[in-house]
Parts: sequence; C-alpha cells; structure tokens
Amino acid sequence: MGFPPAARLLAKADFDRVFNQATCKVHQPGFLLLGMAGSGQRMRLGLVVGRKHAKRAHERNRIKRLSREAFRQMQWPAQLPLLDIVLVAKPAARTLDNAALTSQLQAGWQQLIRRWRHASQTAVAPVVAPAVAQSDAVQNNGEQMAAGLSSG
Repeated sequence: MGFPPAARLLAKADFDRVFNQATCKVHQPGFLLLGMAGSGQRMRLGLVVGRKHAKRAHERNRIKRLSREAFRQMQWPAQLPLLDIVLVAKPAARTLDNAALTSQLQAGWQQLIRRWRHASQTAVAPVVAPAVAQSDAVQNNGEQMAAGLSSG
C-alpha cells in the first residue's frame, strides 16, 4: 500500500495554510504535529524534516518512512476527521530508535485527533437573527418613516 498524492500535502500554499491557521498542536519529544480541518476528500499529511536536525539523508528518510507508515496505520481502523496535518521533526527524532519514534507518532496522532474534536465541539457558532424578523423590522421602520412624512 503506497502513499498516494491525495493523502499528501504537496503545495506550499497547503503547508502555509496549516502553519498559519492550525487549530490544534501536539508536542512530542521527537516532533511537532499541527492540524486543521482539511479541504480534501481524505486526511492529508505533510512532512517537514530539515537538514538542520537530521544531517544525513538516510536519517531524514527513516523519519519520513516511519511517519508515513504510522499515518497509514492510524487511518485504517477508525472513522477519522478530515484533517490536514503537518509533522515537523525536532532534533530528538534523529536519536530515537524506530520503536520509540513509532510509539510517539501513534500517541501524537491520537492526541491531535482528541484535541481537534474537543476544539471543534467547543467552537461557538455566531448568532444570526432570523431573516423573517429582520425583514419585519425593515418593513415596520419603512411604515413609520412613511407615516412621519405624510403627517408633516
């Protein structure tokens, strides 16, 4: 099972949107997860593993490979919200062994989803007056203005 383009954040604009508008964050020793409501048909993942924190290509590739695999495993068993997620590797990710990194990733995904669900449940919708009441007020105000003009 591959990691199709529909499951990835590919464009700089998508990454920027998540970085600037993230509704939930999870810090782990090896990485930071940022998430927000997605705009696609499925959950998408973007990976940021910089040369500054993992100097050798095989270290960066290992972190990315394990992150993609943990993401695939997390998606399979449950109905998950449509999120766009960016994983930013920290310097400690390079020193973690595969088992420790995988367990941190699994815990991080679950924590991110819990935080996102909590944030989406506590979000308050704006209160909007019914359209009928607004049109009645306009009509009544118009009648009052017409009565004032005819009496004057």
